[in-house]
Amino acid sequence: MAGQKGLSEQDAYAQSKLALTMWSMALVEQVAAHNINVIAVNPGSLLNTRMANEAYGQHWSSADKGAGILVALAVANEFANETDQYFDNDIKGEYGDERGEFGKPHSDALNKAAIAQLIQHTQDILTV
Repeated sequence: MAGQKGLSEQDAYAQSKLALTMWSMALVEQVAAHNINVIAVNPGSLLNTRMANEAYGQHWSSADKGAGILVALAVANEFANETDQYFDNDIKGEYGDERGEFGKPHSDALNKAAIAQLIQHTQDILTV
């Protein structure tokens, strides 16, 4: 039964990030008729945040790296027609700066059966 197995903090965090990516991919289909773009984003790993510093005692990049890409993806004209994509800010990008690039998410994030199961499980939890 889901939720009955203990996970390490790192595994629980990774699972939650995967779930967010899966929900983003499901959202694409829900809003397609409304001309809304949906981009799932990994803003960067081990950014200089309290969470990363408390959990790992270190960081790899400034928090501004993550914030900057979120703003750019939301408002920059170069991304205006991107949708149903996964942007990984940890991949060295083609932009000549520190930004990442579009890439492939975890295979479960594209698995329609797994996404449907996640959505159903979430609905079950919310309606209890």
